[in-house]
Amino acid sequence: MKARELKSRSAVTEPYQRLDFSQIAARRSQVYGLQRETFNGLPSTESLLRLASSPLLDAAATGSPVGEQAVASLRAVIGESGDCSSIVKDIAVERTRLLRGIRPGQGLPPACECVYRPSHEIGECNVHGAGALLLQKYNSAGFVADGSVPPDFLGSELGFMEFLVSREAQAWQQDDGRSVLALAEAQLAFLDNHIGRWIGPLQEAVRSEVSSGFWAAMLVLTETHLQMEREYLQQLLDPGAGDREDSDSGTTSIMGAEIHAKCL
Repeated sequence: MKARELKSRSAVTEPYQRLDFSQIAARRSQVYGLQRETFNGLPSTESLLRLASSPLLDAAATGSPVGEQAVASLRAVIGESGDCSSIVKDIAVERTRLLRGIRPGQGLPPACECVYRPSHEIGECNVHGAGALLLQKYNSAGFVADGSVPPDFLGSELGFMEFLVSREAQAWQQDDGRSVLALAEAQLAFLDNHIGRWIGPLQEAVRSEVSSGFWAAMLVLTETHLQMEREYLQQLLDPGAGDREDSDSGTTSIMGAEIHAKCL
């Protein structure tokens, strides 16, 4: 279904009448924002506590056994008591070693698309790891990435998803069905063509370096969340998918959309 074919909001929402999509999109944007903040910035006690209470954890735990295990690991690292001040420095040091690529030979390379995805797929990358195609995409959409990290850094790409979903929330509020569908298509395309193509290799690289810990769990959560988002968007763009029964689970795909939405 293309954006030009959408006649009204009801064409998107008819199979989902029980859901408030403007609020769902707003919460989805907040979850992406929390992920962006976690990867882009240095951790603090406050940010870790926000993460521990985030609907991201509930959604990921509901999504898969792997996600559930990662949630348990993350909460174990942060601690049930809520006093995580003693681990903030360790998490910051590990972020530098695993994600920032400060210098060759010390830790992993930076968590950037043109590192974990072959550069020939996205065009030339400059020495800072910024794909020219991404910069063009950001500029044309009106998105300003965090200047403290490269445009193709994981947090930057999560920030672009946050931006797109926030615009979707506005479109729902304005009853602008055409924009809703166009923005949902843009989100799915970005997942398929960018962040979704390299989050797996990044997660595996970090896992090979550290088998457990905060960042290993956080990347599993992020990959699980992106997989659920992709399924959610596919179902939103193809409402008829709810009538097709999953041969393995015996459940309909629309139920997956409701579960994801309610967890957020």
